[in-house]
Amino acid sequence: LGVLIYQGVTTEELHRLDVGHVDLQEGTLYVPGGPRRNSRTLALQSVQVLDLERYIKRIRPQLVKRSGPTERLFISMEGSLNLKNSLHHMLRRLKRIYPEIKNAQQIRQSVVTHWLKTHNLREVQYMAGHRWVSSTERYQQNNLEDLQKEINRYHPLR
Repeated sequence: LGVLIYQGVTTEELHRLDVGHVDLQEGTLYVPGGPRRNSRTLALQSVQVLDLERYIKRIRPQLVKRSGPTERLFISMEGSLNLKNSLHHMLRRLKRIYPEIKNAQQIRQSVVTHWLKTHNLREVQYMAGHRWVSSTERYQQNNLEDLQKEINRYHPLR
């Protein structure tokens, strides 16, 4: 969940992460590119470093016993390399606490929108792995549309 929130990765990218993509000493995560996204190296938050270290050194070896040898970073609790069910269950539990959360895509959209408030457009393009700056600019437009919806919803003269 931390990688989805802090690094804004897609679920597709989450599946492609390997143990070697995490550099705990440098506090970075390498996100490999794909057909629609560029690769990038993103900073880990300090709370993530401790959690990832514990996961890689203590929890993941137990999961590898169930799944068999693999370099994949994340493995489901059942030992499956397919994270779809695990993500589904995790998001369902998260929705109980935060009903406004719809799916992992919404989390990514919120992260990119937040980045646009604190970083320049080109930095966000890199951080999000967008090949084209127009992909990043769409999040600015989406943000304006969300604001317009809120205004229409709560405006006293409506």
